[in-house]
Amino acid sequence: MSDLDKITQRLKIAELALAHHAAQAAAAAAKRAYHLAWQRFETGDETHGTGDYVHDEERISAHHPQFDEARQATKAEYAFFQAKKREEYAAKRRLSNACRKAVQP
Repeated sequence: MSDLDKITQRLKIAELALAHHAAQAAAAAAKRAYHLAWQRFETGDETHGTGDYVHDEERISAHHPQFDEARQATKAEYAFFQAKKREEYAAKRRLSNACRKAVQP
């Protein structure tokens, strides 16, 4: 492999690392948005997230009567979060493959 090929390969790895970082940040932001939507449902504040603490006895868990309603209300945010998690995994896999190819003899 020529020096130019090595440089090109390393630049591609750098691009993939930046893409992975961006995908991680997007997934984290989507997770926060999903949690905020769930919190808005729990607190009944549909205008914005207040950051108010919800006591454990008020939390909506799988056995709570409003659980299905909460899932339905946050369905869009959850789907977006799941999509961003898949994108993050794909970016991680592309970076890992490129790194593996770079270190193989």
